[in-house]
Amino acid sequence: MSTAKRLQEIREETAARAMRADMTDEMAEAMRGIWAALEEIAAAVDSRGRASSGDGITPRELGRELGQPDRRIRAFLREPDDGGPAFTHTKHKHWSLGPEDADRVRKRFSS
Repeated sequence: MSTAKRLQEIREETAARAMRADMTDEMAEAMRGIWAALEEIAAAVDSRGRASSGDGITPRELGRELGQPDRRIRAFLREPDDGGPAFTHTKHKHWSLGPEDADRVRKRFSS
């Protein structure tokens, strides 16, 4: 069972207990706070469980959007063949593209 599915089951079980009054109001309020925090964490973590920068789009996300393998997107990012400037990237770090760079990738792979 996936972690996301298990967390959803736990959340549903907790909500059901709160509805049945099997826990105090203070406990139910604390659980709501915990779930809100977990949702924020889930939004900040990519599908491999790595923290995302939150300020850009990844090659994986662009690949899904464009129907291309993310390795092909990264290859273009390393060696652009569209006549534009090189993309800025720190070696051994995850790619996170801003809106302009993401649009450039979309343009390259949409044609």
